[in-house]
Amino acid sequence: MARPLAKTPFVLALPNGPRAPRCARDFIQSSSAFRTESSRDSAVLMVSELVTNAVIHGRPPIVLTVARVRSGVEISVADDQPDWPVLRPPSREAVAGRGMQVVEALAASWGVRRRPVGKTIWLLLADNEIRQITA
Repeated sequence: MARPLAKTPFVLALPNGPRAPRCARDFIQSSSAFRTESSRDSAVLMVSELVTNAVIHGRPPIVLTVARVRSGVEISVADDQPDWPVLRPPSREAVAGRGMQVVEALAASWGVRRRPVGKTIWLLLADNEIRQITA
């Protein structure tokens, strides 16, 4: 894992419920961690997906962390549910279940860390590598 360059990452405890994704998106929009608008836009989309998953499948508290690292920005979403996310195969018929596919497509890398209680899903958004989703 890359280490933050800043001594203090940006951290936000999110409400548990339907307001959480909006709070997370607003937090990312106002963060000074991003060097380009396209990286901020990608981060907004991925964070919205991760926080929505935490609200639906996780267990509070939900905590969002954003930190500058040498190669870009590391974002993590932690919750107290120990079950890890599932990267489902693409399906044109599915109406849900694409959140981790979005993260897989846009993040330079991502993973899950166990915590004493629950898990942290992290992603790295590289400054020099903004990916585009293709159909």
